[in-house]
Order: sequence, then C-alpha cells, then structure tokens
Amino acid sequence: MKDVLKIGILIADDDEYAPVLKKAEEYGAEEFGFYSRRGHKITVNIGKTTAELWFLLCGTGKINAALAALFLIEKGVDIMLNVGLSGGISGISRGEIMVGTEYSEHDFDLTPLGYKLGEKPGQKYVYPADKRLISAITSRFPEIKCGA
Repeated sequence: MKDVLKIGILIADDDEYAPVLKKAEEYGAEEFGFYSRRGHKITVNIGKTTAELWFLLCGTGKINAALAALFLIEKGVDIMLNVGLSGGISGISRGEIMVGTEYSEHDFDLTPLGYKLGEKPGQKYVYPADKRLISAITSRFPEIKCGA
C-alpha cells in the first residue's frame, strides 16, 4: 500500500463547499488555486494510513467537473469523489447523504438513430460505482443511503 492515499473531492457550488471551509480552518488546511476557483488540502492519519484530502470547488456542470478532475489526476489522486446535490433519483430528501450505485449521462441524445436517451454507440449506458468504495463508506456510516 502507498505511504499516502490521495483522495480528490469535487464540489460544484459555494453552498456545498461551505462546510469544507469550516473544516479547513479547523484542520489548518493548505489552500490552493485552480483557475479562479479555490481548493483545500487536508492531511489526516487514518490508522496506519496518511490520507491527503484534496477538496476542490469546481463550479457547476460536467465540463467544470471534468477539468477539475483532470487537475486532481495531475496531482496524483488515487480516488476521485464527486459530491453534491446533482442527479439522485432514488428518493432522497434535503440534508440526507446518498452514495450513488450507478450513473448514466442524461444530456446526450441519439434517440433519432434508435439509441436510448444518454446512450452512446460502443459505450456503456449505465456506469456502476466502485463496489469497494461503496462498502468502505457504508460499513463506516450505515445511515448513508445507496441508490441510483
């Protein structure tokens, strides 16, 4: 296992990022910039593992998320999480936390060519989440819901 586990966490908007700012102050986080946006790196020890948590306020939309993900990949993150309010369709209420079990694209349309909405030729229609990550999160936090 690596000496340092790097976890990238993408957050779309200021309201969702506000709790990170509070924790960043508590943990003495290192602030970094990403274009005109901000990010914070918090280093924590979890048992024998040191984890670097790279929180990044990426902006709304998949293009902003993709650019921010690329930035974090260049920083060497091992795991990438995208957190926020977007996309849950399995009965979640405000303030609840849900771990996504599968993902699909909703704004790509080749239905005139006989494909399902969001389906792309030669690619998966639904992308499953990493079962190991889901298990790691839900075993530690059993109150968290799972769904698509």
